[in-house]
Amino acid sequence: MMEKPKAPINSICTYTTCAVVLPTANPAEACPFCDSVLTLAQGSLDPLPTSLPMSNSASQNYLQLCESCGWWLLSTRFMHRMPDDDTPGERYSTGDTAAFAVLKRFPLGGIEAPIAALKARFPPHYVDRFNIDPRKLEELIASIFSDFGYSVELKSYSKDGGIILILLNKGDGIRKVLQVAHNKKPIELTDVDAFLGPMVQQQYYRGIYVTTSEFTKWRRYVCRSQTLSELGNAVELADAPSLFDALKASLPGGSSNPSKLYENAWNLRHEMPIWYAPDGWRFDIDRDKHAQQWVESVERGDVKDT
Repeated sequence: MMEKPKAPINSICTYTTCAVVLPTANPAEACPFCDSVLTLAQGSLDPLPTSLPMSNSASQNYLQLCESCGWWLLSTRFMHRMPDDDTPGERYSTGDTAAFAVLKRFPLGGIEAPIAALKARFPPHYVDRFNIDPRKLEELIASIFSDFGYSVELKSYSKDGGIILILLNKGDGIRKVLQVAHNKKPIELTDVDAFLGPMVQQQYYRGIYVTTSEFTKWRRYVCRSQTLSELGNAVELADAPSLFDALKASLPGGSSNPSKLYENAWNLRHEMPIWYAPDGWRFDIDRDKHAQQWVESVERGDVKDT
């Protein structure tokens, strides 16, 4: 049985590579990293047949996924009836192996967590947006805009509360600057005005103000925005629900389902090494070495992986 380490609540896990385990792990009920219930994404958990015609083979593959953090377990079982006429009764060669994702843990509030992992985590755990490092939030939002076709320049980080600008250049040639407000407190008009001043001063005439919370006094500011637009300046407002919608839309297939992110793991079943029982027609004594070689080939990209 695999050990079940618990991931801290305020941590994020991301797929880094894969590993091979022998013998085949039994179908698991819970993710060993976040303890979420696993779902069957591909294949079948039905047992292999108890009997086969002479020289026939049967195999079973299944891929289990954690819908929360994306951990997966891919398992293969194989059975072949031997063509030995001199052997009384039925003689079988059986083999099995399993590959599973290796997750690396990052503190949620740190700066090391990969952006792709943050994107996958936040749709089902959106409340965690308040716990992310402010700089990582800016990088996350910059990545979202990149997914929508913008060319993004992320300005240097300032811890003193100064204006952080992200320059956006799209195919239409319009330049925009973006301010990210990372807080729980609703945004006042004075906060937006504090962004508008430096924006105009630096000769940018289109801006986007993004917050992880909400805006106050919408109607008043909408009226002011119309006036600003007539003067050649405009600021778009994006609150927490708008950011959530943009985040979901930026994920592959417009879905936050980790099974979409890790669906290529199913393709590994064609390449996984299978270890046959000693009483069968083949036994690999160098199985550990070959398992490591296979993992290295996945890391190099020789085997199609996620």
